[in-house]
Amino acid sequence: MPWPGAVPLVEASVSLAFPDLVLLVITFTSALVAVRILWNLASTRHRAAYGRPVKLVFLIGAVLGAVLPWDANFGLAGALAAALLLLLLASAYSLLGWRTAKSRSLALIWIPRETMRDLFLYLSVGAGVVGVVTTLISLAVIPLLNITLNSFVPLAFDTISILSALLEFTVYVPSYSNIYALVYDFITHTRRMALESGEPYLDDLDFKQIRQRSHYTDFEIRDAMESLVRKGFASKLSPVPVARIVFKVGPYGVRYLKSVWEEVFFSMEREKAQLESRMLYLREKFRLSPEPDRELERRAKDELAGFRRTLEELGSYGVLMTGTGREKLADELAELEEMVEGPKGKAEGELGAGRAPTGGESRSKA
Repeated sequence: MPWPGAVPLVEASVSLAFPDLVLLVITFTSALVAVRILWNLASTRHRAAYGRPVKLVFLIGAVLGAVLPWDANFGLAGALAAALLLLLLASAYSLLGWRTAKSRSLALIWIPRETMRDLFLYLSVGAGVVGVVTTLISLAVIPLLNITLNSFVPLAFDTISILSALLEFTVYVPSYSNIYALVYDFITHTRRMALESGEPYLDDLDFKQIRQRSHYTDFEIRDAMESLVRKGFASKLSPVPVARIVFKVGPYGVRYLKSVWEEVFFSMEREKAQLESRMLYLREKFRLSPEPDRELERRAKDELAGFRRTLEELGSYGVLMTGTGREKLADELAELEEMVEGPKGKAEGELGAGRAPTGGESRSKA
């Protein structure tokens, strides 16, 4: 006799209803597509990096999915363990990144963003495979064994899979090229060398100066430097006086940063030239049009919004773009906006100014 509150292993059922049949077809088709994608990843690089771990996770998920649905309590306990693992990963990523910036004893510990993204991916794939297999088994046993398994087990694993996938998407891994260029610009201007090795170095107190005028954070600067360490271009030391951690850039690291700086600098100059050319074209278009029509004004406003976004994106270059260059582009864009929207705005302003005294007079008369 089952104890009170226990989840029953099976529930009476005699046939496979039409909604269950549709769900079976959709789940089976999705499973085939997912297996095809995971087993045959697009490129050689992806196969080398993710092929073996994903296949292992897929195999473990398939085995668990074949075992867990037969006992609802055991299956829900497995789902709870997966949920706790997801919570642990999310907490470790968020809290450890903050603690390493505050604690000198934890300064050497760092979890790369790529690693966290991959862990969320593996958990999402594993939980998704368990959810698919348990769903297929739950639907298949209806006509075969004339029973219905509890539906909470596949539902729980599907939920965990979706949450893991969402967390994977939230782990933003920016391109390190601009950050490397900012680091090279910093070490060439400061010219600080370690006494024992003669290598340029920087510490966590320098992050604020490196990211000056850019939209990067100290967290992203640290993550980029950790990437340099993993590549063998730099080394790190902690604890040190005052600072939490010091990064020393080796000779090959300096040459690598210089090559990245040159590439980023040329890209920045190209983007600036393209923006200036587009603004000049729009300015000449308005200057040569005696009475711009509504279609031209509408397109011009869309272009202005694009110019503004491009100018904001150029902020990722930080101190690489001189203040005068940034101010020049901003001034040219402001003049162009006044040219496109100025006549209409001026007319509306004059009309509003003409109405204001009338409203005031009417209120005073009242």
